[in-house]
Amino acid sequence: MEQAVGQPQAGPLPGIAVYAGVVDFVFTLAFDIRLHRKQHLVKDRLRLRRRNPERRRDSRAKLSQHPQQLVRRIVERHQRAAVIEQHTSGVGHAHILIPVAKRLTHVDEKGAARMVDVADKVATVREATAECLVRMAPETVRAVREGTAKGDALQVARVAGIMAAKKTADLIPLCHPLPLTSVSVDFEFIDAGVRVTTKARVVGQTGVEMEALTAAAVAGLTLIDMTKGVERGVYLETVRLLEKSGGRSGTWKR
Repeated sequence: MEQAVGQPQAGPLPGIAVYAGVVDFVFTLAFDIRLHRKQHLVKDRLRLRRRNPERRRDSRAKLSQHPQQLVRRIVERHQRAAVIEQHTSGVGHAHILIPVAKRLTHVDEKGAARMVDVADKVATVREATAECLVRMAPETVRAVREGTAKGDALQVARVAGIMAAKKTADLIPLCHPLPLTSVSVDFEFIDAGVRVTTKARVVGQTGVEMEALTAAAVAGLTLIDMTKGVERGVYLETVRLLEKSGGRSGTWKR
């Protein structure tokens, strides 16, 4: 087990999946040892009962069954050890239940940050929709609706969101500068807040998810700035992608 798992390293405490994987590995080794003992017992009985042909045939049948089962368990053990070694490369704890994650595209083989090369990709129509929830008191929602919170807060937030989408590559270091063809920012009054919904569109070689998210976040932050004179406790609750389409990965919806 120590050979398969490797030397322990400092790191966060293992989770349930880690313990489950190690326990399963230990049980596998224990079962293999038990099969080895049974094989030796069969051989001993075979030597003691050679004078009895019927018992000898029965012992040979058992002996032929146990090695097959033993080989099968040994193969499974080596497969589990290979999985553990694959997952524990460079980490502190072994596990066999967590799948291997895809490699981060913005990191090269040496772990250095990089901008993904999209030169070989075909330019296609790409769209993304994001949202941001701005939580505030009912009195503040009323002030925003009536335009008494530092003027027309929604119009200012809309323009801020559109400008932010066009500046995404300046705010997010590894994002590609995109020639956006459309950006929209819409607002909906909900219970105890305002929902900001943004859509971005481009004909390009990479997606516009970050542009839509940036527009939603900045529009929400602008609403906080526009309403802080009425309420200090306004905050952003959610900034998330709702939908994307286009590109090699196709359509995704939350």
